[in-house]
Amino acid sequence: DTMFPFPFAQLCTWFLMFHSMFVPFCITAIIKHKLWAAVATLLPLLSMVTLNCTAWEVEMPYGDDPNDLPLNNLQLKFNNALLMLLRDSADHIPGTCPRTVMKWDAIFYSLWATKEQLDEADADSKRKYFMVQHLGHNT
Repeated sequence: DTMFPFPFAQLCTWFLMFHSMFVPFCITAIIKHKLWAAVATLLPLLSMVTLNCTAWEVEMPYGDDPNDLPLNNLQLKFNNALLMLLRDSADHIPGTCPRTVMKWDAIFYSLWATKEQLDEADADSKRKYFMVQHLGHNT
């Protein structure tokens, strides 16, 4: 498990504390009304503290906390998926119908019913058609 680097986490905590101590002074210097100054201070600080607490939870998703990953359920679903592979019907390879058209030019002409439609086709379709017909390879 690669944990979030401890010095960086500590630095984020120190910056958050520094921010929460000095933002009220900066906001009250700009906004003179007490109520609006309190709102302008409280909202950014609460959002940053909430983001930091969310990062703590996301940093370690395994355990018994309510927000942790349900590892028992995930393992049970994975085991059931593996058991399904043991059935005889799990290894059948899909196929196509015997009358399926596999040639590119036949499929191309089935899309362009008339010569006029082929003339109105975009340049990329004409280039692909030329490459198959005259050069013998598909790009």
